[in-house]
Amino acid sequence: MDLCEEDKSCKAALLSPSKECHIVRTDESEITDKTGWSAAIKKKCAGWATTRRFEEPIPWNFTLHTLQIRSDDKTDYPHLQWIYVFFVKDPETEPPYSGGFRIKLGENPPVYRISGCHDFKEFSEPLPDTKVKVWTVDWDAENFRFTIFCNGKKVVDTVFSDSTCRYEWKKSYSKEFKYITFPDFDTESDFYRHGDKTNRT
Repeated sequence: MDLCEEDKSCKAALLSPSKECHIVRTDESEITDKTGWSAAIKKKCAGWATTRRFEEPIPWNFTLHTLQIRSDDKTDYPHLQWIYVFFVKDPETEPPYSGGFRIKLGENPPVYRISGCHDFKEFSEPLPDTKVKVWTVDWDAENFRFTIFCNGKKVVDTVFSDSTCRYEWKKSYSKEFKYITFPDFDTESDFYRHGDKTNRT
């Protein structure tokens, strides 16, 4: 039986149209007090990791990789439709929200917010009108530059400064981030993976 027949959202195309997402049952060892039984059944895409929420620290090195997030136009939370990511330096000694960003896809037009810099605002360019979106997120710590590309199109390019950020941004962004987390407010980040620093598509 093809489990995707009962869940059409898992049929969304990958970057290559020959690849598909599938519903899979995971090993019971992945079911923990944190993830609950919902971890027993999840989607799977070749070359992508299924998003782990509940603020679980995921090791990340923005010096070597961008963060790519895959979302589609299917949602169980039409009143939210958030992509929500924290950047974390040390999950043992600080709150899990040093830096990061949020995207509200349910707004018309969609808006984004950079934590510790500015409130929600519209993207610099209209988002691509596609069902599947691949978001390429990069943080350049040396130049304090934050960028987001959507399907290869640059939609955010912010260089942090006292004039571009309303808040005390240096306190949050002055040191290297070593982890990312997806809080449970995130509803639209279906998958994530390491991205190529030289390729934004």
